[in-house]
Amino acid sequence: MGTYDFELELLDDQSNAGMSDRDRLQQQQQSQRWNSLEIAHGSYTSEDCVGDIAELKFEKAVALRPHVKYALRLRNHGGRTSNGDGGVSSVRGPDGTTFTFSSCSLSFNGTNPTRGQLPQLLYFSSPSSQQQGGASDSSATKSLAEIYARRTALNMTATIVKTATNLLVAARDFVDDEKGLEVLNCAPIVTKLLPHVFASVANLTRSDPHSAVQIVGFIQNLLPSVAALNNLATLQKEAMGEEEDEEDEDVDLPSPHYAWVESDHPYKSASVANYKVVFPPSVQWMSIEFDPRCATGQMEDVLQVNFSA
Repeated sequence: MGTYDFELELLDDQSNAGMSDRDRLQQQQQSQRWNSLEIAHGSYTSEDCVGDIAELKFEKAVALRPHVKYALRLRNHGGRTSNGDGGVSSVRGPDGTTFTFSSCSLSFNGTNPTRGQLPQLLYFSSPSSQQQGGASDSSATKSLAEIYARRTALNMTATIVKTATNLLVAARDFVDDEKGLEVLNCAPIVTKLLPHVFASVANLTRSDPHSAVQIVGFIQNLLPSVAALNNLATLQKEAMGEEEDEEDEDVDLPSPHYAWVESDHPYKSASVANYKVVFPPSVQWMSIEFDPRCATGQMEDVLQVNFSA
């Protein structure tokens, strides 16, 4: 827990540059000459970690040459951190690139290929620079790009949700009248930004279970503040209702709108059924609740809910 300051350095071994594989193996146990290629400084907190892993990056991409030994040196300044066990000596990436891990002369704290604090490597490769693989490499690169796009979308969503949550917490403490709640209710971050952000990442919940769990977590972070503000609005309306007469109260309080949609039981197989629900323009938000007995007849059957902008 807490804040950590880090220094991440990438070095390459100059002692065996230009050697054949046989000569390189013979020199493996001899002294090594390291050359610093790139250094990154920064800080991170426990909130930046996903699955106890923080993502550290250099400011720019560093080109790596094949058959060259590199070292990553991490200096962590802060509280106690965790390390991993059970490392492997070789890993093959989705694009066919193979990374081989071995002992390093720069290690003085017990870090080795089996135990350490660097569980993952972030890299990318260009299909045009590879001599073999063809379409398979292109497909792997596309998959890798999708992974990074998905991660970027989730990181952006996390930042927006965190900012919105802080805003709602502040509003919960300082908004004490109906006018303040009306201003917050009409704010673009509530009426446009958050709905569009969650609509944009909704497809991730179907294609990637890990992303679905994160998105549910984002919603859970928002719900306490939303519920508290709704309760505050209800209490204020009740207080105003005690001061006003019943006629004025009926005019000020909008009535909720309900719609029930029910299919045939059982519905016809190999068919498509459409149902349309229309609410008046005064409706600003809606919730959907399914009966616990709802289920599809076959695994391949799907239910889609579409909204018009």
